[in-house]
Amino acid sequence: MKLVVLGFDGLEPSLIEEFKLHSLYQVDYGYMGLSGYTEPLTPKVWATYITGAPPNIHGINNWYVYDGISKVIRRVPLLRRYIHKRLVDRRDLRVDTVFEKVPSLPLYVPAYNEPEWIHREYDRAISQSTEKFIKLAFEIHHLRVSTFFEALDIFTTSKIYTLMFAWFDITDLMGHYCIHKCRRKLKIAYISASSILRRVRNLVSNDTAVLVLTDHGIEPSNDGVSNDGVTGEHRYRAFYSLNKDIDSLGIEKPRKPEDVYKLMIDILKV
Repeated sequence: MKLVVLGFDGLEPSLIEEFKLHSLYQVDYGYMGLSGYTEPLTPKVWATYITGAPPNIHGINNWYVYDGISKVIRRVPLLRRYIHKRLVDRRDLRVDTVFEKVPSLPLYVPAYNEPEWIHREYDRAISQSTEKFIKLAFEIHHLRVSTFFEALDIFTTSKIYTLMFAWFDITDLMGHYCIHKCRRKLKIAYISASSILRRVRNLVSNDTAVLVLTDHGIEPSNDGVSNDGVTGEHRYRAFYSLNKDIDSLGIEKPRKPEDVYKLMIDILKV
């Protein structure tokens, strides 16, 4: 069986309910606890998904790697312009990923091959205004979607690739910035996620599993405002859904992020 993984960062089940997008639940769905994570930062959890290892083993705990002196001065606001950092990628992982185990097409995967230029553009936009950041976020999202479906066409016709894994951040970004205000933008992000899933399921064959993953949920901050206009905070619960009945496949449901690696491998063996 082939497998397409759709990673929707920060997808919140209560918002799926609010926006009546129940197709995101697919045939089988469930939740994974994040009690072992002091903070479910995006690259940390996605690195666990693709390696099956906890953060203390795979080595990813943040978005960036800092050089020696930058580790110190990054906490001093006046000196931040002198910081040298780069986005974490596959070079920083201490263990192999599922992509080295099976023929794969990974796209925009945090801690693996998410492009650094995107985050530089995010930083530039948010330094100007929240409105410019939101506009840019949707422009980047459209680019991700376009690239994904071009790659999906290759995947569906290929006799080589068995796993496609793509990550989208629009649900997380709009959750952080629009959960209190501009909720229309938040709903558009969720509709887009639902649309991507529906289109994928229409394009792939019946012997292809489609797995939706998220690394955490999102909930309003207590005071309604936080740093840089962020008003949404991480909810310590991850979500998955599959277009197949997991019990019928004879495999185990994931209970924690480390189980997702085994879930992917087990699906590919069916």
